[in-house]
Amino acid sequence: MMSRVIKVAGCVLFLSGAALTAGQGGTVTASAATGERLYHVRGCVGCHEALSTASSSSLVSLSGTANDYRLALRSYRSGEAEHPTLSRSASRLSDDEIGHLAQFLSVHAPPGLL
Repeated sequence: MMSRVIKVAGCVLFLSGAALTAGQGGTVTASAATGERLYHVRGCVGCHEALSTASSSSLVSLSGTANDYRLALRSYRSGEAEHPTLSRSASRLSDDEIGHLAQFLSVHAPPGLL
């Protein structure tokens, strides 16, 4: 129960953030290390699990390139794509944060998984 509360708290922290596009119109070069920190701090791990223990049944399928992740997060942020949690979460990401997360996921996510 306590770990669920911690995951929910992580999601809340994630939802309180700014928008992402590092390395693609953002102000900084995308960093996988920064993306990994954001993945945990912003609460992605609360719904998508730690990538080292991820199972295909718990994750959203994507092709896995940085550009695919970047485009998907921007679509959720803009409202073009909709999901109750992800849309809210992405709406608070900066372009730089999206770039960092996209870089991290493209390098570390299992093939075909977000």
